[in-house]
Amino acid sequence: MNILLQNLLLVFLPPIPPKGGLNSIYDSTMEELYKPGLKSHKCLKKKKTAPPWGGWGVISPGNFRKTLSILSLLFMVISLLSSCHRNRLKTNEKELAKEIVLQEKQKEETDKAAHDEEMADTLDRSKKGLLFKEDRSVDPLHPPVIIDIASNFNNIKEFKLTDIFSEIKYVRLETVPDSTFKRAMKFKYYLIQDYIIATNPSGILLYSKDGKFLNTIVKNKTTGINVDSTMMQVIGTNTFIGGGTSVWNMDDKLYYTYRNSISGQEYIMEYDLSKNQIVPTKKFESENPDQIIGLGEVAFDMNPSKKKDVWKYKLAPELVMWGISFEYIYQSTGTFIIDKNTYAKELKRTDKIAVINDRGDTITTFSGFEEGNSLRFEYDGKQFLWNYLNDTVFQVAGSNRIIPVSILNMGQYKAPLEQVQKIGSDLTGKIILRSWAQNKDFIFLTLCKDTYDSPNSRKSKKVKIYHALFSKQNHNLFIVKGNPLDYSPEILENDLDGGFPVWPLQYMISNNGEIMVSLKGNDLKKRVLSEEFRNSKAPVLKKKELERLAASVSKNEDILMLIR
Repeated sequence: MNILLQNLLLVFLPPIPPKGGLNSIYDSTMEELYKPGLKSHKCLKKKKTAPPWGGWGVISPGNFRKTLSILSLLFMVISLLSSCHRNRLKTNEKELAKEIVLQEKQKEETDKAAHDEEMADTLDRSKKGLLFKEDRSVDPLHPPVIIDIASNFNNIKEFKLTDIFSEIKYVRLETVPDSTFKRAMKFKYYLIQDYIIATNPSGILLYSKDGKFLNTIVKNKTTGINVDSTMMQVIGTNTFIGGGTSVWNMDDKLYYTYRNSISGQEYIMEYDLSKNQIVPTKKFESENPDQIIGLGEVAFDMNPSKKKDVWKYKLAPELVMWGISFEYIYQSTGTFIIDKNTYAKELKRTDKIAVINDRGDTITTFSGFEEGNSLRFEYDGKQFLWNYLNDTVFQVAGSNRIIPVSILNMGQYKAPLEQVQKIGSDLTGKIILRSWAQNKDFIFLTLCKDTYDSPNSRKSKKVKIYHALFSKQNHNLFIVKGNPLDYSPEILENDLDGGFPVWPLQYMISNNGEIMVSLKGNDLKKRVLSEEFRNSKAPVLKKKELERLAASVSKNEDILMLIR
């Protein structure tokens, strides 16, 4: 009778609400904004939805009468059963009691086994995902290299391109079939296996090593974002769906970040380069806004809860606009892969980079890498981090370890950290590292003296900019000869073909050490007409080749210049 009663109750009574109570079914929809280095948000009004399991909540008068009738019927059935079986219950109550006790014991044992299994799994995951203390100890077998700027700042020497490199190659990239893919901002390039990867704020493209277009890995869908050749203008109510401008590879796999600011999706995608590249490009469909429009599979879900931040500024988002230079977009730390199980992510508005595993556990955080002041570069398959307020370059050597590999000795030219961080500080006589790049033979440094490099400091001629070359082989440091008040110098002067001078950028060096320069056809056309080209001492045959190339390209054509 007890079992029958339980079954009747299950049939007639409404279900129990889910864990968390009734409020757990209500959500608020917030529109996430896209801005590299800063996420801004706009709150929308809360929208309450009907409980998905149905029927629990306030009962209407009609439902109340129906429920009352059911309860009355239930009471009559229980009374009848109780009367008919009273004698049998008395006869068999000992057996029924034993059965109930046995059932309860079996249930307790089952629950205990499930709890023990869950606890063991929790402990196992905790051990694997513990928050480890960061380790930035020196590798005794490979101590950091000292780059002595203080002792060599007056060690000036003239360098030309042939002192460092011996060959230039120009790769003409086939025009993207999709004319709506915006190419106003020059591409950031990667050389991966036999492919060229081209990225910009419009998406990610795949080319063969000779420039043949193969596929669109992702074409971004945006509103409220306008991109020209040098800047990206963003308004507070913008939306962004698509891929970032940084990619990485491990073996045959290409990785890139993917975001949907409307749905809260935030992934690291994995795309297999070993497979046939002639696959359909995914397009945005308004009837299916959560569909991933990039090629590949999800490798990491960086926001499984799809949590979206809240707009925290006093001004309404539609009144806010900001601009971001292409240099900031292309060289910011952002997110990057450490191995197949972990990735690192810059924590916004902090000085920390978090390392997170594939279960979402934060393994460790690297501190001292302030947003906007820290940069990441990749060389020879290794990731490096540096902060221009610091004097040390670190190599990422594991999920909780960064190794000091280079230390700048600024000596008397070093400014105290608090002085550098304070706006308007007098930095006369002090040096700040502006950029860092390296290949297998050299480290290329750009140094600012007396103040920061900015449009105002250039206009007033207060900042002096120097270029330094450090040899990895003999550890010699030279300041490249030039006028520190000339902000468009011919460094390193191109005496190979008379074309553009080449000073590497850390985000445009391949893993093999090739220097990459992103050009448009119009850049070449202007260069061969310039006074610098006419006066160049480069071989005549090489100059003629460059003139023929410039004549054959269209003004808006994308060209990758490779220097070896």
